[in-house]
Amino acid sequence: MATSQVCFGEVKHRRAEGRPLNSGWATDRDGRPTAEPGEAYALSPLGGYKGQGLAMAVTLLGAVLTGSPPDWQLEQVGEGTPGRSRGVGHFVLALDPGAFSGHAHFTAGLADLLGTVRGATPATGTPVVVPGDPQRDHERERRARGIPLDARTAEVFATLETTFDGFAVTRKEASR
Repeated sequence: MATSQVCFGEVKHRRAEGRPLNSGWATDRDGRPTAEPGEAYALSPLGGYKGQGLAMAVTLLGAVLTGSPPDWQLEQVGEGTPGRSRGVGHFVLALDPGAFSGHAHFTAGLADLLGTVRGATPATGTPVVVPGDPQRDHERERRARGIPLDARTAEVFATLETTFDGFAVTRKEASR
């Protein structure tokens, strides 16, 4: 997950669509908040200064520990040299609940946590969700209605259609 208010992919998506960024998502080169995707230089950390501390911990584990470049030194997706690794680092931590409180206690605690959060009274009238809920909903919607594409991405896929057998994007699908 991005430890910023939003991932850089969303900034690129908004830039391609010509839509402004939400307030507090990014700053320009001078550190001033900006809603203009083309001016976005740095992403704002989630949770203010505490979020900045969390982001630094993630950078230590995912980049410094693994010998990979930190995020601000990485080439952005689609902007590097094709076929050359961007050098993204990965840190994986596997824990066995049985070595701590036990599997049954962990499973019950997880179910209680998820139920409590989902059952909370929403402040805005929209249901309270936990990580993974929006993604599952998003997947169901995409399976039922297809994947909407901006015009540029549809053109790239149309070009690829001539390169790869069995790959096709119709104009109707691209306009959704």
